[in-house]
Amino acid sequence: GEASTAMPTASFPITYEKVDFEVVPQNLLGGGWPSSPIRIQLGNYAPAALMVASAVIYYGLVKLVMPATRPTSEASRKRLGAVRDAHNLFLFVFSAVCCISTAFWLYSEGQLFSWSKLMCVPVEGTWLRLLSVVFLLSKIWEWGDTAFLIWLGSRPPEFLHLYHHATTTWLFCMVVNLPGPEKFGLLLNG
Repeated sequence: GEASTAMPTASFPITYEKVDFEVVPQNLLGGGWPSSPIRIQLGNYAPAALMVASAVIYYGLVKLVMPATRPTSEASRKRLGAVRDAHNLFLFVFSAVCCISTAFWLYSEGQLFSWSKLMCVPVEGTWLRLLSVVFLLSKIWEWGDTAFLIWLGSRPPEFLHLYHHATTTWLFCMVVNLPGPEKFGLLLNG
């Protein structure tokens, strides 16, 4: 028989109505673990509620919790500055790992210099999907950027900063539906 040259297509695993999303592929670590894929499955518009809730929770933290927990002493501000520096270093290293790992994966899979493969071949069933999920969750971790601006800054964050952090979790929930943007998110935003 002839070998198929058709490329796999994306399954659009996340919609506002439902989620059927592979988080960890089968046999990721070899030796049969996990024995079947680990998936997130939600229905009844729970994904829409979670996406909207992420923005609402973020704004609640920004307007209520973060200002109320602002340090009052110079010593606590100094300690918090060291925590901020560690936070920034962690995000830098994590972003570099995402970028370099994705570039390596794209190169090893023959997708780095093939526009059609880069844009069309999904990552489901590969370790890159797990990295993509962790990257998506890191968008919540990045809310710490706003906390440090509120806690240590001389003026509150401006609209563009707030809008960006309120919507990136929602955005990356949608990006995983499209193979090209999912890979570009890891490569260029990482």
